Amino acid sequence: MAPSIQEHGEAFLTMSLAENPKDTPKDVFETGYWLTGVSKMKDPSMWWEIIKYVVSRYDTTDLIADAATEAKSVLGHLAAGPLEDLLWFNGAEFIEQVSREAKQDSRVCWMLSLVRRGDMTEELWSRVLIASHRSDG
Repeated sequence: MAPSIQEHGEAFLTMSLAENPKDTPKDVFETGYWLTGVSKMKDPSMWWEIIKYVVSRYDTTDLIADAATEAKSVLGHLAAGPLEDLLWFNGAEFIEQVSREAKQDSRVCWMLSLVRRGDMTEELWSRVLIASHRSDG
């Protein structure tokens, strides 16, 4: 049986918090790596649900704290990896959902502010900038 969204999300959290993700138990590493590995391109809808699950584990106040927080670390990792890749590979399909979520959830908006353009089209990048309240291009 394939791991659930929650199992993938918990494994990603475990890996993100580990000093060296490769030192996590093999089953946890493989389940968590699914979100950052090539498998994500096979099921981008599940990928998006896992991202939202991980985001839901943290409070917005942890992102605005002056000090370093676990939320900043994990959600920063999630933004600069899986969310960024979701937009790079499936942005046209997901930008509407991601933008809508960013309007409703400041944690997603915060994460979008960390996404790099990469190979995104001008139109897609413009929508990311708008959703993240950024002006850089």
